[in-house]
Amino acid sequence: MNQLKSSFTKRNFKAGAMSVTLMAVAVAVVIFINLLVNALPASFTKLDVTSAKLYKLSKEGEELIASFDEEITIRYLVSDESKDDYVDELLHRAAAANAKIKLVTIDPVLHPEQVTNYTSLGQNSFVVVSGKRERAVNYNDLYQTKYYYEGQEISAETYSQYAAYYQYGMTQTAPQSERSFAGETALASALAYVTTDQVPVVYTLSGHGEIAMDSKLSEYLSNDNVDVKTLQLATADEVPADANAVLVMAPNSDLSESERDRLNAYIQSGGHVIVYTYYNYGVGDHLKELLRTYGMESVDGLVMETDATMYNGMYYSLYPRILNHEFTKELSGKYLFAPIAHGIKETEQVPEHVTVEPLLETSDDSFARVGFGEDDDITSVEKTDADAAGPFMIGASAIYAPEEGEAGRVTWYATPYLTNTLYDDNGAISELFLATVESTCEIETSVSLATKKITAEQVVAATSDRIIWGLILVGAIPLAIFALGLCIWMKRRKK
Repeated sequence: MNQLKSSFTKRNFKAGAMSVTLMAVAVAVVIFINLLVNALPASFTKLDVTSAKLYKLSKEGEELIASFDEEITIRYLVSDESKDDYVDELLHRAAAANAKIKLVTIDPVLHPEQVTNYTSLGQNSFVVVSGKRERAVNYNDLYQTKYYYEGQEISAETYSQYAAYYQYGMTQTAPQSERSFAGETALASALAYVTTDQVPVVYTLSGHGEIAMDSKLSEYLSNDNVDVKTLQLATADEVPADANAVLVMAPNSDLSESERDRLNAYIQSGGHVIVYTYYNYGVGDHLKELLRTYGMESVDGLVMETDATMYNGMYYSLYPRILNHEFTKELSGKYLFAPIAHGIKETEQVPEHVTVEPLLETSDDSFARVGFGEDDDITSVEKTDADAAGPFMIGASAIYAPEEGEAGRVTWYATPYLTNTLYDDNGAISELFLATVESTCEIETSVSLATKKITAEQVVAATSDRIIWGLILVGAIPLAIFALGLCIWMKRRKK
């Protein structure tokens, strides 16, 4: 017993006890420092060394996110093994940038009962929630892919065609694709949407074979926090009171008399109706009456342009003159593709309180060709006596300004191709559409943040450089190593 007690007083024991104590203290310090570092914002603990700063908020984005002054919760739907680093960093850095933002991670695999309202959302999606409303952001919408051929943006279908041509040697130029991360814009737009006091609403008329809104244009409106809803005016008593604008998207059948009257009442109460029409369907009688009420009427036939500076290839592939107007101010220096259009002109007598403003116009040398049949030559530019002479308006806007009450507006574009972003290689179609539709929308927060490119640049070396480096790497370096080894071997052999 005495021997056991004495062993605790020996120098070796004391030294060992001191070592164990120091190690325990060191481990505790390391754990404490690790917990402290983990509690710090990601901006202090994780450095973004990517060239596009993919893991870091842009200066504009950080300032915008920090500016929201309401309690907001972001529900991040993801399991640990499925996390997308870009999305994960975006949300954590956003929460660090604004103390009002609370980030809650929900594992949809472990807790399916918490995501019953979001079954359509995939992993890495998130839902932004405030006391006013919420918006879900799907993971698939956080990435964008653009396709190019010889520097011009093309559609995904055209990209596939060119890729096949290149594969089989039918072209020497390969199409390119560029993928980018648009999460910052999607998050900032969602934050603005859930905190704004009133969300603008645009209605699209339905029931007459109208075309669907282009997906990119719909996305742009969503990013600007404009709600797009469908309007069945035939069964409604009136245009809804919350409508900032009503879109009539190229109907192939006429409006009813009651629909005409309801749209007219909406305009005269200060509303904005935006109409797109086909040349070959013409304009139905009731729609024609509505437009004539505001000093505009259609010109029968397909507009043909003979001014070489205002068409491309075919004479109906128009590049009309862009006139100065609040809707076209962002189009300065750009061209606008408006093919297969009919003409618009003022009525002989413009009604009282109405002012017609031209937006797009053809040249004095243009004309409208009527009634193409099997024997008609669409490529001919010889004007006949049956063809109406230009110039024509391709786009026009009429303001109804009564002495009392709010001013209403009707805007008319004579081709639905002005809603098709497949032909929007310079952004002019999108800018004209958004300027027209959003002219009566009070947008509190404009969200326009740059996307971040994640496609790596391909380094293409010249043929001569490839040959030289091939000889160096495949020939010169292996021969040098072999010669050095042979010299060492011979030197050792002589000893």
